[in-house]
Amino acid sequence: MLYLMLSFWLWWNALPALNQISRNNQARREAEQAYQMGNYAQAIRLYTQLMPIDGQTDPGIQLNLGHAYFKLGQYQQAQRQYEPLLRIDDPVQRTAAATQLGVIACTRRDSARALALFEQALLEDPANEAARYDYELIRTRFSERIPNRQLPPKAAAPKQVNQPKPSGGQQVERSNRQDERLRRFARLNISEEQALQLLDAMQTDDLPYALTRSARESATPATTPSRW
Repeated sequence: MLYLMLSFWLWWNALPALNQISRNNQARREAEQAYQMGNYAQAIRLYTQLMPIDGQTDPGIQLNLGHAYFKLGQYQQAQRQYEPLLRIDDPVQRTAAATQLGVIACTRRDSARALALFEQALLEDPANEAARYDYELIRTRFSERIPNRQLPPKAAAPKQVNQPKPSGGQQVERSNRQDERLRRFARLNISEEQALQLLDAMQTDDLPYALTRSARESATPATTPSRW
């Protein structure tokens, strides 16, 4: 009898914690669903609710919160979420944060910082094709103002993706150099139309806009595991 009473007492005291874990897991699922559906304001609200008061944040939640702010063009708020992730142990999230911060730096015309951040992302993950392309794009665009840096060697050949189909009716005169850049774009998960926009941005002052748009379309939320 005493054993049953003790078991019931332990279960009763653990019940609030179990309920909180269940609510947190539900909020995670709802936040990820809102993000995938493009409801970024709702995703921000849900991810913010999951941020603990003591500051010990799940890096996956913080990364996703940064992505949601980024999608809405709230770059200062996104930066506040990304910057602490540069100091965590997980290299996957470090390189994702550095890549996004590099794009934010580019929107502010801070090409030197953008290059440094993309280089950091590549040092963390040499297979990060998005960071590699952004690095080379900015270095080419600002080649007269920024000295060349030594990139880390590429990792093993990345997985090939299906060649993007051209969007009908769009005729653009291409040089051999442009064709080579388009072939490099094919290794990224973007369309030919987006590739042409980035190529055009290299000849104009729209490079920050083009990089930001590309990053918005490629950013995907990190899957945060349930805690129970």
